[in-house]
Amino acid sequence: MLIVNSVQPGCHCTTAGEWTKQVEPGKTGKIPVQFDTTGTGGMIVRQITVSCNIPNQPPMVYLQIKGTVYKPIDVNPPWAVINVPPDVETGSLVVSITNNTEEPLILSPPQSNNRMFSAQLFTNQPGKGYQLKISTVPPLGVGSIQGQVVLTTTWSNTPVISVTVVANVQPAL
Repeated sequence: MLIVNSVQPGCHCTTAGEWTKQVEPGKTGKIPVQFDTTGTGGMIVRQITVSCNIPNQPPMVYLQIKGTVYKPIDVNPPWAVINVPPDVETGSLVVSITNNTEEPLILSPPQSNNRMFSAQLFTNQPGKGYQLKISTVPPLGVGSIQGQVVLTTTWSNTPVISVTVVANVQPAL
């Protein structure tokens, strides 16, 4: 009899449900696995480690989930983290926004909910590709500053794109 002792996903985005603990010879069992696609896009590979009692074999079996996560709108990076060194007055980061559908995507000018951040939208390819430049606005205090940059869209199923922004302002030593 096959005894499945444990099922260990390799990351926080993958979880395992209740699996078949014992499988009779010639029978099958199930290991339900769920992958959370939040914050991911493109090709993914995730590993699950299964501990069991296979005779004359290593006690671990490795399962892989492979696939492509499709997003109609891809925001990369999904979170903007700007590290500002102590000898620099301001910092910036560029976020790419890509429309992966045939329907044109029109974006509004970006709005920041924190006056410490400004944002500019540039069009690479009308209706398809954009760059969002997010910058800190001096004077900056030492520490972490957070905010959101929001763009409204012409799509009813995705009316808003929101980018979380964090600036880490490092102290002078």
